[in-house]
Amino acid sequence: MMLRIGLAVAIGLGAMTSAFASSGDAWQAMRDKVRAGCLAKARSMRLGKVDANVDPFGTQNYGTAILIKGGTSRKSDLAYVCVMDKKTGEFEVGGEMTLR
Repeated sequence: MMLRIGLAVAIGLGAMTSAFASSGDAWQAMRDKVRAGCLAKARSMRLGKVDANVDPFGTQNYGTAILIKGGTSRKSDLAYVCVMDKKTGEFEVGGEMTLR
């Protein structure tokens, strides 16, 4: 009986450990997907060279990032908000904002 309980506890702890380990991997995969998708959307919109600063966790429904475009002839950098719908995987980019 004690052997069964000990085995059940060991299996449960092993499952919890792998769940915690994979959750970090899952968050990183989500961040990678948001980064790649936002940069692809920026290319399709012909925004030029931008860098994506990805929110580590996003919101409950959206992966989020800020796209930053260095100002060449402008004094200020430009920014765009990029969101990925976590359910559909679709990406949207908001309008241009000036950073001061």
